[in-house]
Amino acid sequence: MMAFWVCAALVALLTVALGVYRREARKVALLRRKISTFQGGAIRPADSPGAQG
Repeated sequence: MMAFWVCAALVALLTVALGVYRREARKVALLRRKISTFQGGAIRPADSPGAQG
């Protein structure tokens, strides 16, 4: 009976850890997308073909 509770606790901990990991991974992906959009659209290096001058 003790092994059942140990297994249940491990499954619960793994489920919570996986949920937290997925949420953090989603935050990182959104942040990377924002950074990529910002770098690609708003700022251009002076020697890029799209720069005016």
